[in-house]
Amino acid sequence: MSKTKIDPRKQAQAAAKKAFAVAKTKFHKAEKEVNKHIKKDPAKAVMLAAGIGAAIGAITMLVLSKKKQ
Repeated sequence: MSKTKIDPRKQAQAAAKKAFAVAKTKFHKAEKEVNKHIKKDPAKAVMLAAGIGAAIGAITMLVLSKKKQ
């Protein structure tokens, strides 16, 4: 009975490729859903994006002001 060694790097690479493919598929599905919602109600999408941008900006400013102290 011969035992073949499996290269851990090749295993990790194969696992990473599989995870990337799964993530890519999920991203494309999410992208289609977002586009569908944007086409359905563009004003709501713009307001949501503005709100998210404002929140990210506020968090960034808070973090930066804490670092200066």
